Amino acid sequence: MPFVIVGALLVAMKLADISPVNAWAWGWVAAPLGVALLWWWYADASGLNKRREMSRLEERKAERRRGAPTADRHRRGQARGQACEGARLGARQPLRQ
Repeated sequence: MPFVIVGALLVAMKLADISPVNAWAWGWVAAPLGVALLWWWYADASGLNKRREMSRLEERKAERRRGAPTADRHRRGQARGQACEGARLGARQPLRQ
């Protein structure tokens, strides 16, 4: 992303005729954009993006598991007669709001 930002700034400076960028050739001005394209191609081809995505997914799963009640807590609640909603099969009662 930094290459895209630098490239966009250089293109804007070239179009606005701001020195010293106005004296540079378009190849030098557009070079950061080319580097960004090469980086995106490499990240996709090497599987880097997929590994990062899978890592984030695993972190989300772990976070959900930390906040979820354990089976032991669930069993203790039912033992006291506090069955969770919909626990009885065939019960056609509307859910409480």
